[in-house]
Amino acid sequence: MGSRSSRNVTIAVTGLAADGNPAPGVAVARSLRATRDFRGRLVGLTFDHRFTGAYSSYFDAVHLTPPPASGEGAYLTALQRVARAEKVDVLIPTLDPEALLCAAGHRSLSRMRIRTLLPSDGSIRRRAKITLPTLAPKAGFAVPRTLVVTSRATLDIALRQLAFPFYLKGSFADAKLIVTLDQAYIEFDRLSARWGLPLLAQERIVGDELNVAVLYDRDGRRVGAVPMRKLGVTSQGKGWAGVTLDAPELIALADRLMRALEWVGAAELEVIVDRTSGAVNLVEVNPRFPAWIYLATAADTNLPWAAVRLAVGERVAALPPPPAGVLFTRTVEDHFGSFDRVTALAGPSGTKESRA
Repeated sequence: MGSRSSRNVTIAVTGLAADGNPAPGVAVARSLRATRDFRGRLVGLTFDHRFTGAYSSYFDAVHLTPPPASGEGAYLTALQRVARAEKVDVLIPTLDPEALLCAAGHRSLSRMRIRTLLPSDGSIRRRAKITLPTLAPKAGFAVPRTLVVTSRATLDIALRQLAFPFYLKGSFADAKLIVTLDQAYIEFDRLSARWGLPLLAQERIVGDELNVAVLYDRDGRRVGAVPMRKLGVTSQGKGWAGVTLDAPELIALADRLMRALEWVGAAELEVIVDRTSGAVNLVEVNPRFPAWIYLATAADTNLPWAAVRLAVGERVAALPPPPAGVLFTRTVEDHFGSFDRVTALAGPSGTKESRA
């Protein structure tokens, strides 16, 4: 597939939820709009017309796609429809299951002439929560004690072995801090119904919560990394405020892990530094940009734009580390417009134009 200048490409971005648990899509789009080098179009992809990011001013058009749970076939068929309508050049999936579907369907995307910057589906599967207790120590990370929960009987075993509070997690997404016995059974039923089994029961580590966003090219070379310490979280434990860090040791650990995974593209590592021992506990590896990625852009390390350039075949020099002390905090912003935009997106065509 030949290369094309990144300045004028059409980029499709997924993940447009912008609520208390925001998806990364709006922040990625905002980062792309922030660079003077980009003069192309942005197309938003969402599986729910109620996701408010679909009505932001960053997108030239928004299309409705099936939820990832619909499977690879339905998802890729929808992408083909969008690619034909919008002449999409680059796709940035920003939800974990979408990244997996796109990695698995890379040959189909190539036939559609859609470029991506993604690891293999095997690499994505190897970084799943259930495999981290085995993988992370090989890269130098500590890991919270984690038990696999496959039934109510194994939940009972976890309840005897872990102290309250602990986390109960879906193996792919979602987590809840468990503080009582009754809550443990309620959340087991909810999480297993939504995500299936197994679940994970994980001890709670008390300490500083650090995240690092990283980007690797197709040769596994790190193009950029932005470490961040959470200063405030939502009731769901999602970062609501944070500050950039000078953390070369954390970046070195991330490099070791991602080399082991043969990683390509974006990722976010979530760690907790134990307040007592100082151990760096790896909690999650997400195969996409984080929702706070605009902090990287504000710190002059525009990782989404670098990812687009790499996707179209351009050589990108390693980005300098961001300065420490750049702060972000989320706010609520209202968007206004005609209700026709909602009905157009929710209707049979699942498409609306948001900008001229």
